[in-house]
Amino acid sequence: MTRLIASKRDTKQKLSPYECGFEPSSDARGKQDILFYVVAILSILSDVELVFPLPRSVASGQLSAAASASVFFFIILLVLGLSYEVKHDALN
Repeated sequence: MTRLIASKRDTKQKLSPYECGFEPSSDARGKQDILFYVVAILSILSDVELVFPLPRSVASGQLSAAASASVFFFIILLVLGLSYEVKHDALN
């Protein structure tokens, strides 16, 4: 409905790409350093690593043996992953 009612006046300012109020500094489709993506993935993984063991620490006496074993298995995987990241200098 708004397409029918609203006036369509394309100006140079409306058609220009938005980049914080400044003129674009480079092409948006340029090459991006892979390190940016590695840091983003590592930060997301660290968030999950911090949140997953939290229920075990809150309800430690109420968990079954299988739940405790799965949390400890997850922590072992985290330690192995962290050692892999340190070995390959992913954190530098």
